[in-house]
Amino acid sequence: MKTLLTRLLITLGVVVPLAQLDAQITITQSDMGRIFASGNTLVNRTDTVTTTMNVGAPGFNNWNFTGIATSKFQIFTCGPAAGTPYVGNFSGATHTIRVDTVYEGIRGTVYQYLQLSATGLRNMGNMARATPIPGVTVELRGNVTPAEIVYTAPMTLATVWNTAFTNVTTITLNGSPISTSTTTHNATYTVDGYGTMRLPNTTQAVYAMRIRKLNLYNGTPVVSFIFISRGGAQVACEASDTSARSGVINVRKGTVVWNPSMTTDSTTDVRTSEAIPASFALEQNYPNPFNPVTTINYELSNDNSQLTILKVYDLLGREVATLVNEEKPAGTYRVEFDAGNLPSGVYYYRLTTGSFTQTRKMILAK
Repeated sequence: MKTLLTRLLITLGVVVPLAQLDAQITITQSDMGRIFASGNTLVNRTDTVTTTMNVGAPGFNNWNFTGIATSKFQIFTCGPAAGTPYVGNFSGATHTIRVDTVYEGIRGTVYQYLQLSATGLRNMGNMARATPIPGVTVELRGNVTPAEIVYTAPMTLATVWNTAFTNVTTITLNGSPISTSTTTHNATYTVDGYGTMRLPNTTQAVYAMRIRKLNLYNGTPVVSFIFISRGGAQVACEASDTSARSGVINVRKGTVVWNPSMTTDSTTDVRTSEAIPASFALEQNYPNPFNPVTTINYELSNDNSQLTILKVYDLLGREVATLVNEEKPAGTYRVEFDAGNLPSGVYYYRLTTGSFTQTRKMILAK
């Protein structure tokens, strides 16, 4: 079929390299369903260093994003909307993305509510909850009306869609509203490019499409570029100049985000491997201070499995807990530490794997 199509194009006088034919992809509702399937884990990475990016141009491209960094990361878990704590506030939601996060030492949980249908993926809003001190509960609720069209389906080269919506954010303290803010958006998405995309520490490329987004945020134009594959591998950035369309552009610092594929990229002959972290890393635990449970994230970058040890020590250097002691392959990991049987105080946790060792401090405050 590929040979027949090539001959037909040549007969018609259309000269298109075969690689370009292969690189044109269509993302369907089924692809979106696989990306956000229950149990899938998304490691969302933020680059706070990069200030310029080569976004290519409309048409065929070979995007190389291997130089972007991971300054910090968050782990999101996909699941069904039914059965989650706040689904009653988002009628019609079918999927959620949950993340446990921390802000200024306060631990919280965020649920993003989505609606997946035959016409695409819509954002309905989010709900965040935190308990900074016992007896005090803070909730942040964002309702998007009408639901934002994040992706339309099917989506391929030259697909264009518009989504206009209002985001009303309400903050409550122990159930009583304390502030409300409103933002308006009118965004136009244009799929104007396609080609192959490489992410950091991957041996092969994936087929991807480029989306240029123009959003009127409270009337102010903001231009973003989104690069996405059928398996969910994605790079996104916000341009400093609203006229940016091609080549090396200036990007707003801290707006470069990326993640590897969440599912297998089903292209003809181009595969992707799960992105291997660019370096070993032991993240600061969150929340910190904590009582009595905290979460520790760490990254391993070696291609080969090796013995990984994560231990907790008190101020006198005495071991109080072993959280990890096994061979682990490269990847991103999360482990919870329950200090319910320990007294308040300062503790240290140390990650050792191969020649890499890193130690961080945490505070247990009961």
